[in-house]
Amino acid sequence: MRTCIPVLGMAGLFLVCLSVGAVSGQTPETVNIALIESTYYPASITVEPGTTVIWTNHDSVNHTVTSTEDHFDSGRLAPGETFEFTFTDPGIYRYVCSIHPSTPDPLMHGEIIVSETDDTANITVIQTISRDSSLTFMTTAVIASDLTDLLGGEDEYTVFAPNNTAFLELGNRTVKELFTQTGDLNITVRRHLVEGRYTEQDLRELANETGNATLQTLLGEDLMLNLTGDDNLTVDGAEIVTADINATNGIVHVIDAVLVPENVSMRLEENVTPGINVTDQAIENESIMIARAVSDGPGWIAVHTDANGTPGPIIGYGPVNDSVNENVTIEIELENATGTLHAMLHIDAGEVGVYEFPGADVPAEADGEVVVEPFNVTGLPEDLTLPDR
Repeated sequence: MRTCIPVLGMAGLFLVCLSVGAVSGQTPETVNIALIESTYYPASITVEPGTTVIWTNHDSVNHTVTSTEDHFDSGRLAPGETFEFTFTDPGIYRYVCSIHPSTPDPLMHGEIIVSETDDTANITVIQTISRDSSLTFMTTAVIASDLTDLLGGEDEYTVFAPNNTAFLELGNRTVKELFTQTGDLNITVRRHLVEGRYTEQDLRELANETGNATLQTLLGEDLMLNLTGDDNLTVDGAEIVTADINATNGIVHVIDAVLVPENVSMRLEENVTPGINVTDQAIENESIMIARAVSDGPGWIAVHTDANGTPGPIIGYGPVNDSVNENVTIEIELENATGTLHAMLHIDAGEVGVYEFPGADVPAEADGEVVVEPFNVTGLPEDLTLPDR
């Protein structure tokens, strides 16, 4: 079988090719896998004993493929380099990038499941999900949430699995934020899991009893089942697009939307909206501190003087990364500081990592307004006073 997943149209995505071929002389199989930044996709694959797996690094930085139980280690793989390993014994072989073990944790975690045979009628829920090229995001979410053993065990579960398109519709920033917040990701995945095996017919019968029905998820919340006017079955508004994918320990239904819990959705929305949180503070070591900055791309926090209540000349700036930044320290020109300062978010629009304002870099906006926050200077080093303005 040859499976291809197209490169996904999201900023920061790149393509990695994972070639899987049997050493017994079979025609090699190729799986094209897409990543969000430095992430293994698919994060889980199932092969037969005697299969050689080949990893190719298509990122622009070095990575490794390092077994968590010392079975194999690629060493540093420069861009374009490959590593291969032949799996002979059945089992689950987990691996990480030893260069980036915690950033972006846990996205650089993967696993190879070596099965006894290639009997597709005898595979678990997690193996079923990992073999479906439309469920690569869901596979990674399950592994990152440490739920692989749960869905690979003996207890039966019904899984409402969002397809890749459903995750993409959340937007690049939201997906990235969700996958780097392991607590929120675990909560979100559990909202898609129900104890027991419910076929499509079972779900329809439940919905027909009262026009709708509920199922309790592992999160403890209820999912609402509904039959639409055209007789389509929905789960909390998400339509089941592929039903009854059976596994030995449960069943999978593919849905067209991610069921993000409300409290998680609110946090994600807050985290991906560009903004600055800064408190009134004393200047220490000729620097000020920005408590939190959310940037829609790599950029800078520029500190402006006050000019009659509006931002004046820039007296210092410091870099920020895409997404959430905590406790950003910015050195300023102390002799030019005013009693009120303005922290403004700028986005790299020219060369990334080079401050170019005025120039190519542009002030960030949220809801049509420039992201800028004023704050007061509450104290200075001894023997220094602020100049009159």
